[in-house]
Amino acid sequence: MALTQVPIELSSTPGIVDNSNATAITIDSSENVGIGASPITLDGNATPGLTVSSNGPFILLQDANNSDKVRYISNNTGEFQFGIVGDNGTTGKTEHMRIDSSGNVLLGKTSSSFGTDGVEIKNDKIWSTNTSSDCISLNRKTSDGALATFYKDSSTIGSIGVASSNNLAIDGLVASHAGLEFGTGRITPRVAGATADNAVDLGYSTQRFQDLYLSGGAYLGGTGSVNHLDDYEEGTWTPVLVQTGNSVTHSAQTGLFVKVGRSVFISGFISWSAYTNGTGSIEIDGLPFNIANLTSAYSQIASFDHGGIPYTSGRTTFGFYAAVNTDKARLLVAGSGLNTAAVSSISSSGFIYFSGTFYTNS
Repeated sequence: MALTQVPIELSSTPGIVDNSNATAITIDSSENVGIGASPITLDGNATPGLTVSSNGPFILLQDANNSDKVRYISNNTGEFQFGIVGDNGTTGKTEHMRIDSSGNVLLGKTSSSFGTDGVEIKNDKIWSTNTSSDCISLNRKTSDGALATFYKDSSTIGSIGVASSNNLAIDGLVASHAGLEFGTGRITPRVAGATADNAVDLGYSTQRFQDLYLSGGAYLGGTGSVNHLDDYEEGTWTPVLVQTGNSVTHSAQTGLFVKVGRSVFISGFISWSAYTNGTGSIEIDGLPFNIANLTSAYSQIASFDHGGIPYTSGRTTFGFYAAVNTDKARLLVAGSGLNTAAVSSISSSGFIYFSGTFYTNS
């Protein structure tokens, strides 16, 4: 193919005309070339390399080896747009990126809006929005360490990363600052980017958490079984006077309890306005938990105010003896140098205030 050379100065108005006798290409005295228009003159020291001027100018970059893979660059109302289009330059047009008139870079979206899917890079932030998938994905290969590091005034303050091959770690990287590691079935403390033991508090004297919900227990003061507190309860219960063959009309039945671990504290008040004695010992039934059978450590319940309880000869103390493995406490009287004796009869009316502590089995 022969080489065509175009001289710089063809006439007093240099140019190349097309078949319609209109100027197709103009070359000015500064060697600027205008295609279909006069060359653009820029102020100052700016020197254009290539200027395309029209209503919505665009440039097509065609891949000769692949059909419908034309890349386009266009300027539409001051917004720089990039995308792909078919070989004819019109069909199958898909925009991939634009730089809007404010200098924001838009990827996968055509307008600046935080609520619109796509990525937007601003001069002071990055927006990433997706309706049904990840907004950001980070992939660290081979080694443990940070996936993202955070700074304040150019100083490192923290990171989100991976520890122990596949544990998520959130770290405060300033000295003595706490973090968390999310492992298999557990969350463990970290300090300054490393695992830690007995060094991190949960909450603060003036920055407390509200409620703690546990389905298991808490190890307090140590990690052995003796340090394991697995239950705390408080509530009410209803004391009942029972005896074989008796008849009773209760006028008051009030009971409270607090259970901490296996230890149960009870208090209560019971009164009756009519009572017909039966046979055998009289008991209070309905304790909130069964009493454990602890060898040589039988539980007893005291009463410091009562009425309608008769004392047998020489006995001046009244209380209750816990019936192990049951929810009952037997009424007893005792005296100095005398064995305790079960109470088998009481007055037709009376009352008992009582309190005590016993162990249950769990």
